Amino acid sequence: MWDLLMVMFLLYTTFAVPYMIAFVDSSDPRVLTPFDTWDIFLDCVFMTDIIINFCTAYYNQGEYVTDLKRIALNYITSWFPLDFAGSFPFDKVVGVIVLNQGSGGTDLSFMKAFRIVRMLKLIRAVRLMVGPDMNPTSIPHQRLISELASMRLLLAVHVQGLFGTVA
Repeated sequence: MWDLLMVMFLLYTTFAVPYMIAFVDSSDPRVLTPFDTWDIFLDCVFMTDIIINFCTAYYNQGEYVTDLKRIALNYITSWFPLDFAGSFPFDKVVGVIVLNQGSGGTDLSFMKAFRIVRMLKLIRAVRLMVGPDMNPTSIPHQRLISELASMRLLLAVHVQGLFGTVA
């Protein structure tokens, strides 16, 4: 059931992130739009999923691994960096830091660049499709992940360029 919920949120993210990058003004992080509120909720869900992954058993060469230390080590050395990079709200954290440094009149349009990192959430969809036991560091899977991320990034840049909203 959790995986189904994650797939639904990932489908939403697949369409919403490029739309928000291209069309939603995020120049003032002090103002929360409905998109921002929903996005914060999704960030919490995806970060919860990261915590759950530290406790989820996996198969390793036919052996069902339930030792929490081995699970954590396996997750940290495989999916954790990608999951964290795609789930952590860098755009919001950097926006708050910049505003707290007393730069109230600063142009924060560069913040859209941090939202592109959020497209790494698409890689989570790949993990759900091929299974959590797949190692993202293997060569064939690195190529698949790289190609999906590149296509996604090119699409976002293309849409931004069409409408003249490149940050």
